Amino acid sequence: MKDVVNLKDLDGELKKEHAEVQKVMNELNKKGVDYLVDGLTDSGGKVKFWEQAYFLKKLKLKEGMDVLDVGSGGSIFPALLAKRGCNVYVVEKNKARLDAYIPIMEALKVNIKLILGDVNDVLELGIEFDRITCISVLEHNEAPEDLEMMKCFYKLLKANGILGISVDFYRIYMQRKKVDTKVFWWVPPQIYSETKFKEIIRKAHFKYAFKHNWKNWTPEIYGIYTSAAAVLQKKVK
Repeated sequence: MKDVVNLKDLDGELKKEHAEVQKVMNELNKKGVDYLVDGLTDSGGKVKFWEQAYFLKKLKLKEGMDVLDVGSGGSIFPALLAKRGCNVYVVEKNKARLDAYIPIMEALKVNIKLILGDVNDVLELGIEFDRITCISVLEHNEAPEDLEMMKCFYKLLKANGILGISVDFYRIYMQRKKVDTKVFWWVPPQIYSETKFKEIIRKAHFKYAFKHNWKNWTPEIYGIYTSAAAVLQKKVK
């Protein structure tokens, strides 16, 4: 695929956003505030470091935008959105992970509205969003819940609103009939291929926000997975 991009090819493009992510990490580290480090540090392959920088670059965020982050579980990404001047909402099923944002907000002096529940609970609030972000969450849901979640995102967006979404591609799982759980501690409910991910995008009625926005990031992390990101739009004539 000509729109497949290697991690190193994005280095120059995302230099400013990488620095933005690192600055917040440094500030929290200095103050001793805990946050979800999985995927931000070398031990996690730094795939989230790339994902967060990529979405900061591509979502065309503006001050005052209403942004919903879904299931980020105590990561710094909602705080990055808030520091951009966005009105940020976080929906998270796990109360402990949701509460983890309180010391993050206090340390960074930002405001994030916390919602305990799922996207269906957000629908009941009657709020529409300019942007929605969902970083490596969709694969945690069984079918057809993953498609229903995508359809909820579509309903929650304002006309021409944008969804930034990524999924992990566990290629090694697709190559094995039986996974050795002693080696691989967790198998995601959904194991996406490029075809499967694009199909769920189509079924949820999303359009690509711009040409060649599909990113299949390599090299593989630990030889197990890569992460793909899409920037999608609820296009209304």
